[in-house]
Amino acid sequence: SRHETYLWPFGFNAIKQPGADAPPGTPPRRDVGVLPFYTKSTGPHHINEDYLWPFFGYTDITAPKAYQERRYFWPFLLQGRGEGRYVNRWAPFYSHSVVQGYDKRWIMWPLVRQAQWSDDDRVERTRTQFLYFLYWNEVQRVVGRPNLPAAELTHILPLLCEWDNGAGRRQWQFFSPL
Repeated sequence: SRHETYLWPFGFNAIKQPGADAPPGTPPRRDVGVLPFYTKSTGPHHINEDYLWPFFGYTDITAPKAYQERRYFWPFLLQGRGEGRYVNRWAPFYSHSVVQGYDKRWIMWPLVRQAQWSDDDRVERTRTQFLYFLYWNEVQRVVGRPNLPAAELTHILPLLCEWDNGAGRRQWQFFSPL
């Protein structure tokens, strides 16, 4: 590998050769940049380029899973698409992402958050939050059996905590600061 810096940390050029276990013909990884104006990182199956670092740029990954991302005014405006991954961020107004089955939305961050996901393909969870922790509600259902009663947990801090296991047991706690 070779590393060069110019007026560190503002200018750099680094080349790293692939490891001994890399397939023949694998290109080296190369990182160049003149901060804060431009950076570029290339390597096997990926390219990442930033203009006016870190605010504007893009990322293209082709393997092992394809993913493309565009950053318009990072971290506020961002769009990403790929295998098992979807991101739309127009922060702080709206954000929606799906990463490996975890579906999350923010509206007027940190005002409203909703998330849905599955645990081991057995339990489907839906969580709704207001002001992140002041109101918190989670509903759990058995995947593939929508007619069964759902388990539910609700917190309204610091006043109330309510729990229903979906099988007839309920619990209430008034004044619940934790």
